[in-house]
Amino acid sequence: MQKAFLEYRKQLLQFIRNRTSNAADAEDILQNVFLKMLQNHDSIKERERLLPWLYQVTRNTIIDYYRTHKKYEAIPEELATSSKDSLFPFDIGKCMQPFIAELPEQYRIPLVLSEIDGLSQREVAKRLGLSIPGAKSRIQRSKRILKGHILECCHIDQGPRGITGYRVKNPLKSKCH
Repeated sequence: MQKAFLEYRKQLLQFIRNRTSNAADAEDILQNVFLKMLQNHDSIKERERLLPWLYQVTRNTIIDYYRTHKKYEAIPEELATSSKDSLFPFDIGKCMQPFIAELPEQYRIPLVLSEIDGLSQREVAKRLGLSIPGAKSRIQRSKRILKGHILECCHIDQGPRGITGYRVKNPLKSKCH
C-alpha cells in the first residue's frame, strides 16, 4: 500500500497544489491523506480502486483544510468601537474574565490558547501534549461551562442574526459590572 502511495504521491501533490495557495499546506494535506490511507488500508481491497479512493480522500482532506483554516478579516475601524459607544451596558469581555478565571485549569488553558491567543486546535493539542480530539473536547466543554455561567447571570436577547443584547438578571449578585 505504501509503495502504491509513493507511486501516486507526485500527481496527488500536484492535484493539491492546484487547489491551495501554499506549498507547505499542500505537503501537510498530502501527509494527512497518507495517514488516512494507512488507517483505512483494510477497506481498500483492490489496487485498481486505490487511485479513485485516494483522489476522493484528497478532495475531502482539502475541504477539511479550508474548513479549519478560515481566514478572518480585520474588523473595519468604524466598527471597532470603544466601550462607551457599545450597544451593551458593559463590556462583555470584562464580564467573561471572572467566568474564565473560575474554569478548572484543564479547561481554562485550552480555551484561552484557542479563543484568546488564536491558536488552532492542532496547535493547542501540541502545546498541551493532548490528542487533537482531546483538545477539541476540552475547548468545547469549556464553552459549554461558560455558556451555563452566562445564562445563570444574564437574560440573552436573540434575533434572526444572533444575540441582539442582554440584561444582567441580578445586578447586585452579578460578577458582570
